[in-house]
Amino acid sequence: MGLLAVGTWQAYSDVDSKVDEEASVLAALYRNVSTFPDPKRAELQADLREYARQVIDVAWPLQQRGIVPQNTAAIVQAFQTHPLRQRFALLTPREREVMERVVAGLLNKQIGAELGTSETTVKIHRHQVMEKMGAGSLPELVRMADRLGIIVRKS
Repeated sequence: MGLLAVGTWQAYSDVDSKVDEEASVLAALYRNVSTFPDPKRAELQADLREYARQVIDVAWPLQQRGIVPQNTAAIVQAFQTHPLRQRFALLTPREREVMERVVAGLLNKQIGAELGTSETTVKIHRHQVMEKMGAGSLPELVRMADRLGIIVRKS
């Protein structure tokens, strides 16, 4: 019986330590984000509050009942794609059309023919897409499109 009590106490102590560590990291992140300019500061603080609510209201009650939360990867992915979605929302409809075709592997000339515009205009839109999305390379833009769930279609 003594070994069972020691084992239980050790497990409780480990969990308590992890909770303290996560709370400290979350508080430090929240403090660090307060130095960001608005509107980015407000957005990040809202994301951190949402994460804390998810942990407190969903994950911990499940864990108290001995259930391991299953949707944690989806929560983390939602936080990771949030900035991407905001950048994507800044694109004009034409820039979105160009982005879809660029990540599908079409050449500027092919995109221009499809959209009824010049190759030079496509290059300008493509440059704007790369800047607004914060992509340093075409492979990076393709990864972003994949994370956003943009369907890559071949024409």
